[in-house]
Amino acid sequence: MRTLGYILLIGGFVWLAYDVAIGFTEDQYAIWIGYSKTKLPAGDPVPRRDVTGIMRELCLDLKNRHRFVIAPGVLMLAGGLLVGSRRPVGAGPSPPSNRSTEPPTDTSPRIPQASEGRR
Repeated sequence: MRTLGYILLIGGFVWLAYDVAIGFTEDQYAIWIGYSKTKLPAGDPVPRRDVTGIMRELCLDLKNRHRFVIAPGVLMLAGGLLVGSRRPVGAGPSPPSNRSTEPPTDTSPRIPQASEGRR
């Protein structure tokens, strides 16, 4: 279980680092190019209303992509919980307790009696 925890933790971190460094920018660029080629009307002068509507759609699509960051975060959380919930490998079983769980049977004081031969 501990190995699985480390795999999830490291895998989630690598996934998140990739998304931050490369993934998000690639997706933003691809979505922008797609929108500019398919959604914008042909011609140089484009009405403001069309542009703002398309920019709004673009922002909503990008927002949906950025919500996906929760997946590697959940992997890292699960891995951290798996690693943290197990005992260390070399710890072994816990030492026995010196305390008895049963109450004492004799409650009289234990004072050694002086022998009568010594005074």
